[in-house]
Amino acid sequence: MPLVPFAALPDHGRLWVFPVSRFLDEAERSRTLAVVDGFLEQWAAHGHPLRSGREFRVGRFLLVGVDVDAEAPSGCSIDALMGRLRALGAEMGATFIDHAPVWYQDGDEVRLRCAQLLAAAGDVVGARDRAARLTVCADKVVAGGAHLLAGRLAGRAKELPAAVAHWLSALELGQGGPEVHGLLGAHYHRVGEHAQAVRHLRERLRQGPPDPSLARALIRSHVALGELNAAREQLVGLVAQGGLDEQAERLITELARSEARRER
Repeated sequence: MPLVPFAALPDHGRLWVFPVSRFLDEAERSRTLAVVDGFLEQWAAHGHPLRSGREFRVGRFLLVGVDVDAEAPSGCSIDALMGRLRALGAEMGATFIDHAPVWYQDGDEVRLRCAQLLAAAGDVVGARDRAARLTVCADKVVAGGAHLLAGRLAGRAKELPAAVAHWLSALELGQGGPEVHGLLGAHYHRVGEHAQAVRHLRERLRQGPPDPSLARALIRSHVALGELNAAREQLVGLVAQGGLDEQAERLITELARSEARRER
C-alpha cells in the first residue's frame, strides 16, 4: 500500500503543513485522518501510487509527506490533495488551506500571529518586522512560515534583496514550494541571473499548475544562456498547453534568430 507511517518517510521527502483554522477535538481529528487516509491510499501521480504518510500535531496541524525517491508528486496530484482538503474543511466548518497566517506555540497554546492583520491595515513594514521576529523560532514549521510571510511583505515594500533572502530561507525550511520557486524565478529572470531563473522556474513549472507567463520567462532565460534545445522543448510544451499567443509567436521568432546566429 502507498500509505505508510509518517516516521517511515525520508527526511528529504516533500512535506506539506496544513494549519487548521480552529482547534479540532478528538472526534474531528479522527474523522480528518480517516478522510486523509482514504485519499492517500488512492493518491497517484501519472498513474503511479505515491508513497505517503500523514500526522496530526497539537490538534491544529495536519502534516502530509511524500517519499520522492519512490515517486515524485505531480502538479495535478498536488491539486487533488488541496481540493480534497478544501472540501473537507467546508464540510467541517474549518479551513486547511490558508498560507497567510503565521502560527506559533505559546506554552500549551497555538496562537495566530497578527502580522497579516497589520498588512491588511496597510502597515506592511510593521507586519514584515513582526514576521521577521519569528524566523529565529526553533520550530522549522513556524520559522519557515515566518520567512514566507516576511518575504511576501518585503516584496510588497519593494525590498527585493530582503524578499529573496526570506524566500530562499523558506525553501530551505521546506515551506513555500511552487509559489516561492515562481517568485524567485521571476525575480532572477528580471535581473538577468538566468541560471538561477532556469533552476527556480523549472521547479515551479514541475511542481505547480501551468503558467504561460512563467513558461515564457523560462524559455527566454534558456535562450539567454544559449540553451536552445532546452528552450525549444519548453516552447513545444507551451504551445501544447494552448499558450500560442502573440508573445509565444515572438519567442518562436527569437529562437529561430538565435539558432541562425549560432549556425553562422
